Amino acid sequence: MKSFIYLLLILSSLSLYGQDWFQPDDLWTFRYFSPFSTSGYMEMTVLRDTVVSGQLAKVMQEDYTAIKQSNGDSVLITVNPIVYELDKRVYILDSRDSFRLNYDFNLSVGDSIIYDIDNEFVDCALPVVYHLDSLAHFVVGTDTLVHQFFSYKDFNWDFEGKREVIETIGNVESGFDMQDIHVCFFDAPGTWLCSFSDLDNEVPLMDRDCYELPVSTEDFVSIPFVLSPNPVTDRIQIKGIDYKRAEVCNLQGEMLATFNREEVIDVSYLFDGIYLIIVELASGQLGQQTFVKL
Repeated sequence: MKSFIYLLLILSSLSLYGQDWFQPDDLWTFRYFSPFSTSGYMEMTVLRDTVVSGQLAKVMQEDYTAIKQSNGDSVLITVNPIVYELDKRVYILDSRDSFRLNYDFNLSVGDSIIYDIDNEFVDCALPVVYHLDSLAHFVVGTDTLVHQFFSYKDFNWDFEGKREVIETIGNVESGFDMQDIHVCFFDAPGTWLCSFSDLDNEVPLMDRDCYELPVSTEDFVSIPFVLSPNPVTDRIQIKGIDYKRAEVCNLQGEMLATFNREEVIDVSYLFDGIYLIIVELASGQLGQQTFVKL
């Protein structure tokens, strides 16, 4: 009985800390971008409370619904990340069962935050430094939220990018986990925040149907763009197009890497052979070109 009462006291004290990010009615809807192999959507919801090493946290549920475009088969996957929010910082449980910082809304313009890839399955990535370039306000109903604008440079693969993060919503242009933006040439796993809703509000973040599912490769259209050089040994340029995302696939339709708006893509890690680059425009149109890796 004493141990049970002690556990209740722990839970009561922990519940005093804010969990503003993760309310029971919150819903994140992501586009799952893998147009040649699989594509569809992912819903993230709050599943239940839990305690990890004395820390009150939330078990989330990510439900992926996608279609294999090669044969039309459905792909259904469920993942359960564990997170918590404290003092305007959001932490996520990593693969080593340790909580690491994911978002920090106490930062001032000019501050930096380092995401050090600490994953037991990854041994080829250096830390990525995010610099907070500017702050703005994002209004949702009666709430005024902090809107952060970051730039980053991946020193391992020598390219730059930008990210937007909104308080209580999260990373807008990729998955919820900020750390896994670029790992061993692989971008975040084809996710792009489409909308967020809570009990009182719905926030659209993409001008398209969040729940659109492909039915065939007829979704591809003729979009003129040039890959140069082709054949290529290390880096290839995407010319003549302003694309939103690009995907490198093999001829079996397996996604090998995704990129956001980079004009130059490093493909030196690929084995010699023939590959596809698939681009998605802001309109949702898809185009593809082949290239030869030497």
